[in-house]
Amino acid sequence: MVRKERKKGPVWEHFYIVSRHDDSHPHVQCIHCLKDFQRGVPGRMQAHLDKKCQNAPIDAKSQFYQHNNTTSIIEGNRNEEIIRKRGPVWETFSIIGKREDSHPNIRCKYCFKEFKRAVPQRMQTHIEKCPKAPNNTYSRYKQQNILSMRRTKIS
Repeated sequence: MVRKERKKGPVWEHFYIVSRHDDSHPHVQCIHCLKDFQRGVPGRMQAHLDKKCQNAPIDAKSQFYQHNNTTSIIEGNRNEEIIRKRGPVWETFSIIGKREDSHPNIRCKYCFKEFKRAVPQRMQTHIEKCPKAPNNTYSRYKQQNILSMRRTKIS
């Protein structure tokens, strides 16, 4: 049985195919920064263009990434840098790793528990359960549960 080759998406226009051995995931190289990928996987290639490749033009970025991020100009070399907005949960944690990392090492400001990789969902879950966090840091859902539990104990 002969395998049909799929149509390649627009991300492939930004990569050179270094070796082709009738492979669906050939060895590729970014045409903007010459980063090598031993295995060309479109999702990883697009993530590279969106987040890592500073030389990639705006039209190489995914539409989702273009619309959900703000752009700012770095002083000095005038390159565009894409910065993602951080939600309110970040205010309850101290960054102890590299600030420019998208998932830096963090520490809870209340109980000092450390997380090697900051993931907002896990951070929110921790704050909701953190015994030392003040009540105003809990999510609305958690606050509603606490209030309803108190009402049942009083009645």
